[in-house]
Amino acid sequence: LYQTLGRFDESYTYVGRCLDIAREIGQKYLEGCALFARGWAEVNQGQTAQGIKTLTASEALCQAIGAEYFVFQSAMRKAEARLSTFPGDKINQAPEWIQTLKNHPDGPDHEGDILRLEAMLARHHERLVEALEAIDKSLAKIDQQREPFLYLLSDVERILILRQMGQDVTNEQGQALIRWQRVAQVNTLPPPSISSKLFSIIG
Repeated sequence: LYQTLGRFDESYTYVGRCLDIAREIGQKYLEGCALFARGWAEVNQGQTAQGIKTLTASEALCQAIGAEYFVFQSAMRKAEARLSTFPGDKINQAPEWIQTLKNHPDGPDHEGDILRLEAMLARHHERLVEALEAIDKSLAKIDQQREPFLYLLSDVERILILRQMGQDVTNEQGQALIRWQRVAQVNTLPPPSISSKLFSIIG
């Protein structure tokens, strides 16, 4: 819940407790889940390198115990972290990361999120028309899957693409805020930011 709300400092505290308990009782699945949550919290706290290491540890542990969902999720979040923060010469393997996600058994169930990563990659290389096409496909797919939080993340990526194109994004910002308010209301969540970056973009 705290991670969904973008309160990563608080989530990190709870994840630490969860990780300690999991190791104490020898619950490997719970340990893998906690490592995943810790890694993503670290990434969102600006500790990208450490976060990727923690996500890699989660991926390896979950692979060993057959927890394929978190294998996929760890790989997905590592790719997103790299695309968001690494300079161009460090993301030459990005197409391979994305193809690996597509080929994963869980890939088809996360097509909208993978399309968002493709849009991020295209935007990074200033292929903006391609990026816009990918993010519009992402939004359509996520809408079909009824994933409101992922929809908002793709909303943000679309705003970034349009800004890079030099377009006015006032209307898109307003629509994204309205969508988040509806999601927060339906899920009885207060409407703080999912992340400071997200609401600095749409706020």
